[in-house]
Amino acid sequence: MAEPYLPVYLNGEIITADQARVSVFDRGFMRGDGLFETLRSYGGRLFRLDDHLARLDHGMEILHYDMTSADLDLKAACETTLRASAVQDARVRVQVTRGVGSTEFNAHNEGVPTVLITVHPIVSKTSKPLDVIVASIRRDQMSPFASIKTINYLPSILARREAEVAGVDDAILLNYAGNVAEGCASNVFLVKDGVLVTPDIASGALPGIIRVTILEIARDLGIPAFERTVAPGELERADEIFLTSSAREVAPVETIDAKRVGHGSHEIAEKLEREYRARAEA
Repeated sequence: MAEPYLPVYLNGEIITADQARVSVFDRGFMRGDGLFETLRSYGGRLFRLDDHLARLDHGMEILHYDMTSADLDLKAACETTLRASAVQDARVRVQVTRGVGSTEFNAHNEGVPTVLITVHPIVSKTSKPLDVIVASIRRDQMSPFASIKTINYLPSILARREAEVAGVDDAILLNYAGNVAEGCASNVFLVKDGVLVTPDIASGALPGIIRVTILEIARDLGIPAFERTVAPGELERADEIFLTSSAREVAPVETIDAKRVGHGSHEIAEKLEREYRARAEA
């Protein structure tokens, strides 16, 4: 549960969480008509903020919002909110909805957007590798929403629910073609014979910011890295599997569907995470 006195940014003002109020007629609440980004700060510095805002802009274009992150001055708003929180290492969430509208079903902009920014301190990261399952829920790789972060997260919520019922940490979703897409809120990477592979965007994988960062690091370190279709059988044959996200950074997977991944080694994942942290904290 959020701290009631945690500073939040709501529509141009810094207030405390217990003071924040959003209309019951907000399109985000009524229709799921909104977007979000989650990013990290290290030592009070926001990591790859411009990349997150660029992805948000892409989402606003797809949803036909008549604005951009620059129009909303979101870069300054994120930095101001982080400073107000006095938290150095944090998870920052930016959410934009189409704003308050009527209960009529329509698709046009009726008012000013609702902008909410929250900052949550990062708790110590667990060193325990993840146990995951392959979910029955599928990712629609043909959807125009596959490449953006909408606030309608129901498929991922249901997949995470399956993981919780199974007593594991997370789930991997296949797409409707039966190939690997992504995790509930993460990208998926496999290592086989020293080669790094991640599902391509056409497979329904979100173009994750940490995903791109890990691909850049791998190539800088001389690790062969490819984006392509990944068949589910490759999960069973992988030497390593790990998930990436702003919140989890690089999270090795120990078991998938109760079967040990490879020989239990996380050498490549650990090497990539060390370099990621060095760059993020620089």
